[in-house]
Amino acid sequence: MPRYFMRYNMVDLPEGCDNLDQTFTKYHEGTLTRLSASQSEEKTLWIKPNINAPLGCTIWAASALRKISVVTQQEYLAAQKSFQNKQYTCDFLPLQKGKNHVFAKFDFKITSDDSIINLKLNCPTDKYLLDYMRMKIVDKSADLHQAGAPITLHSTYIENMSLPQNDVGYCFIIEGNMPYNTNEGQLTIDVNTSQETFDFTEAVGCEPVEYSDKYEPSKYGIIFKEKVYISPTDHTSTAINIKLLKDGVEFRDADLMKHYFFQILDNDKIILDKQGWNQINLSHYLFRCNAGLPESGEEGEEVKHNYVIQAVFDLHLWPECKTANEQSEGISWCVKVFNSDTLALCKDTDKEDKEKALKASWEVAEPGRAEKASSSRRRFQLQLK
Repeated sequence: MPRYFMRYNMVDLPEGCDNLDQTFTKYHEGTLTRLSASQSEEKTLWIKPNINAPLGCTIWAASALRKISVVTQQEYLAAQKSFQNKQYTCDFLPLQKGKNHVFAKFDFKITSDDSIINLKLNCPTDKYLLDYMRMKIVDKSADLHQAGAPITLHSTYIENMSLPQNDVGYCFIIEGNMPYNTNEGQLTIDVNTSQETFDFTEAVGCEPVEYSDKYEPSKYGIIFKEKVYISPTDHTSTAINIKLLKDGVEFRDADLMKHYFFQILDNDKIILDKQGWNQINLSHYLFRCNAGLPESGEEGEEVKHNYVIQAVFDLHLWPECKTANEQSEGISWCVKVFNSDTLALCKDTDKEDKEKALKASWEVAEPGRAEKASSSRRRFQLQLK
């Protein structure tokens, strides 16, 4: 059975005034309260209820002398604490079942360590979708690529949130994965804050793009390796979702569990490494443009970027992925990207191109080398027969 509980107490009392703190633990309970002398001297008394009632509740309150008014938290904070009330909206198109989606990204700044934020997410068109959404807050000052661990909020109502001030600001993200096909709709974000200059700036993005291809078994277990091309003059923020499929069906639905790594490389160095089973989600990452950057520099200096993303099977847990067999046959991958600007992926063939260039240089240095090598291979194969 649900556990019912209510506690109410007075707030904003001046120093020396008696507090009133009452707890109710039964389904139907009442009490008679008499104000003390110090309480009676106050023109207005504010009483804050805290209620746990899974199936709803009703409060009866009456007074012999004083008028009782019920106000919302937003009304109270605006009138008594000078909080600012703001509402933001974001529209979404019909969503497909089981497809990860980024509903909105907003940038905002905190101007004081004392700033308080209350935040509520709602979906008037379909309230049940809220159960399959989550909110994240990314500290953009964490590193150059804004790849620090985000604050994940699994509730659609956040109260008394406080964030440290920084020069770069934060990114607020709403994402979800729907359990059924949906109609188009709209989300509303109600913000109640003590920061007078607070504002959400929507990060305008492009339409999400999907890339997919089949898995080709190799000795390294590389699922895919793609070059990243972005605007040469503007940084591009992105969210990336990677999932694996077997004969067109997601691994989860095909009762498969495979562990793999997702990596982002810059100039052949791994700068981000995530791991997961079947599906990996990266909620926020900033690809930096090359405008004004040198080709090379001292240790720690930012130089021109050459980004590559790749996914690799965990060979310790699944060594059979290196060869074509019944398990590895029919595997494909799908990458879905949500970008603030144009971003394109193209298969990375640098390694193969370098090998071809090396072999071509051998032929230039020693004409006929390729033909001799081909003849040697044929003789060897004949000997094996």
